Amino acid sequence: MNTKNIMIILAPLQGFTDVTYRNVWATHFSGIDEAIAPFISTMGQQRLKPTRIKDVAPEHNQQLSVIPQILGNVSADFIFLARHLYEMGHKRINWNLGCPHSKIAKKTRGSGLLMYPEKIDAFLNAVLPEISNTLSVKIRLGRKSKDEIFKLLPVLDKYPLDEIILHPRTGIQMYEGTS
Repeated sequence: MNTKNIMIILAPLQGFTDVTYRNVWATHFSGIDEAIAPFISTMGQQRLKPTRIKDVAPEHNQQLSVIPQILGNVSADFIFLARHLYEMGHKRINWNLGCPHSKIAKKTRGSGLLMYPEKIDAFLNAVLPEISNTLSVKIRLGRKSKDEIFKLLPVLDKYPLDEIILHPRTGIQMYEGTS
């Protein structure tokens, strides 16, 4: 088996895989190549709370490479946060289109946006030319139906995304059931 291109990435879990967890892991264990941080929500009016980005500050994440994850659906706010993260030293970021929780999805964020490939298309069209970071996306098969991915993939294929990370369930399945 060729293991040159295999990477093990610590997945984000809100409230658990914070900077303390990542640093303790890296101190006592090996085998994780990098981590995607739990999401940072965009804030309206292009505001930034320092407490929201403290978890991904490079000076606190020296033992394990961390990729910030952004949750949002307003391109201007996303661009504002992505640029700030780039200035902090984060050349790679991830857009969370996979969060299944209803309070997020009902605001057309996370997996709630998966039913609207045209909105994702417009968002990526507005964001990608304006940021210096490379962008990956975390998705699910869809919000309500596993067939929603078939309308989404052609949209994602139009853009120079770093990678697409698939959680093989729908948003309404949360973390239960089978794909």
